[in-house]
Amino acid sequence: MPLALAACVLGACMATDPDSFTFEWTTSAGETWEHQASIERPAEGDTGMGVMLFGGGLSSDLHWTTPAVIEHEGSTTQLTIDGRDTRDADTLAEALIARGFSVLRYSAIRIDDPLHASNRAMAQAEPFHETVMMARAAWASLVERSGLRASEIIVVGHSLGAARAVLVTGGEAAAYVMLAGAYASPTIERPSTLAAAVDDNAPNVDYDASGDISPWERAAASALRGDTFRSDERLERAGKSFEWPSDTLARTRAPVLAIWGGLDTMSYHGPVLEHLLGERVQSVYFAELGHNLGQETEDGRTGPMDERVVELVARWAQDRARERSSEK
Repeated sequence: MPLALAACVLGACMATDPDSFTFEWTTSAGETWEHQASIERPAEGDTGMGVMLFGGGLSSDLHWTTPAVIEHEGSTTQLTIDGRDTRDADTLAEALIARGFSVLRYSAIRIDDPLHASNRAMAQAEPFHETVMMARAAWASLVERSGLRASEIIVVGHSLGAARAVLVTGGEAAAYVMLAGAYASPTIERPSTLAAAVDDNAPNVDYDASGDISPWERAAASALRGDTFRSDERLERAGKSFEWPSDTLARTRAPVLAIWGGLDTMSYHGPVLEHLLGERVQSVYFAELGHNLGQETEDGRTGPMDERVVELVARWAQDRARERSSEK
């Protein structure tokens, strides 16, 4: 084991003070928006690699915060199980810095967002193609400021952030971690449509080992048995066309870790990704977790990202750093 890595295993690598700064990008409407970004470096045991975090949805902050409650038009709705905010990006960052990685992240909420200023649980949401433009500007700024090359950075994206991470980096990053990745594979039909098309007597696979065949597992079976995914189709959103993330990844040699929750309909992408990318993708399923890869109640309240998921991401990234070090 390289000495730098050993130091972080035997004793946690403490982070230096964050390098916080702002970056700008221009919307399609010609508006210039300013956003927060941050680089946190390990104080010792630096692997010489970074991890960039891409938050999910159309707007997420530096911390990937899910607020405990949301107040809107006089009503209050609890969003988290224990009534406390979750900050999954902070949890991931801590685990990764402890293993000697620099952590790069950005806020998709502009600094002067009036909606977010009036209600921290809300933010102005831009169409998907605008968020890709924003993420591209964040990637360029963070890579330049960090002094790292794209090939020295592992990208971690949650949900839509996983798709953005692949589209923005063009497959040039060192490795990819897709957390409940949305738009991950070129499946044409909705999961519910795919699941309904499966014959009850047809064989299915219990991918998450839950003991039951869930709708997303039926959807995956339908997608794999029929011609419901085609790479000649494009990802179309709001009149803009993108390459499917799986097509981008298929042209690269970068390893992929895909983690899915058994309660999440997006998980049907997992088996399709395995079919398209082969042994280069490692898919891991947690039967009892939801889309945020934490506990989830029937009424939609969520918990923080499961410790097993955080540990898996950090350990997998560390393995990639070891491989890189052994190749030098």
